[in-house]
Amino acid sequence: MAGVRIYYFIIVYFFILQTKPVFAAFENVAFRKTADQSSYYPSWIQSASYAVDGDTTQSTCMFTNVNQPYTWWEVDLGKEYFIHQVVIYFRTNWKWRRNGIQVYTSVSPQQINTGQSCGEQITGNMDGSDIADVTSRTCDVIGRYVTLYTDTVNKGTCNLCDGGKAMDFCEVFVMGNVLPVCRNCPQPDIETQKC
Repeated sequence: MAGVRIYYFIIVYFFILQTKPVFAAFENVAFRKTADQSSYYPSWIQSASYAVDGDTTQSTCMFTNVNQPYTWWEVDLGKEYFIHQVVIYFRTNWKWRRNGIQVYTSVSPQQINTGQSCGEQITGNMDGSDIADVTSRTCDVIGRYVTLYTDTVNKGTCNLCDGGKAMDFCEVFVMGNVLPVCRNCPQPDIETQKC
């Protein structure tokens, strides 16, 4: 009878392992890494690193200045990672700055709209009202730098909402993991991270 119980335990344990969500293998590799941005909003605490401090509430957010020809924010992960997904936690009160953001990855600092694009541009109404507070883009690439970029003019529904090209968000998670041992692998298996 003990053998049957052990066999049953092994079967149940194996089933649990097989149904574990794939994303559980990834971690936020941007946490407390070095970040920079194109400009800072006057009279606001100037810290691009607010977007990688781990705080997804509205208490620490980054802001670029308004009415710029383009604007960017970039995090240096410190080394190359397999980047599965980028998750953006937007401010909930200035939704119009969400529209038109594009996510890029690269192995060298870009700070512009080049590099490997991660999914589609974040688009919606000009006032951003139809873009979720938490938005993600899938990358599935190798990179060291993640850049958020926009040159889209947006306008909100209030008199103070016109800021042209600007970005603000409270947190960016870069979900990834260390590269597999076989570095020359064109793209590792997402579940096992093996070639």
